[in-house]
Amino acid sequence: MRRRWEESIPEFTERAQFSYDRLSPQTKLTVDRILESMVLRGIRSIKANKIKGFEQLYIARVSNSLRIIFRYEDDVFTILDIVTHDQLRRLNQFYS
Repeated sequence: MRRRWEESIPEFTERAQFSYDRLSPQTKLTVDRILESMVLRGIRSIKANKIKGFEQLYIARVSNSLRIIFRYEDDVFTILDIVTHDQLRRLNQFYS
């Protein structure tokens, strides 16, 4: 699915594309708005938190239960995954 701002579209990993494809149409629109804002206005346009211990890795909140994990390096965004808050919590417990 091509987005309105396709010339600046962030690269999606295979995992991120799979996660995106499984979202509802309404949730996809919300994710698209967040990604569009990131690309057109920069990382400061969204509330993204740096992931501790990793260079250039960030997490951005899409909704109460959905997050985007991405890399921001040399003004280029790479979407690594789109996960639920519960998935993040389980990963955090596993790696803590």
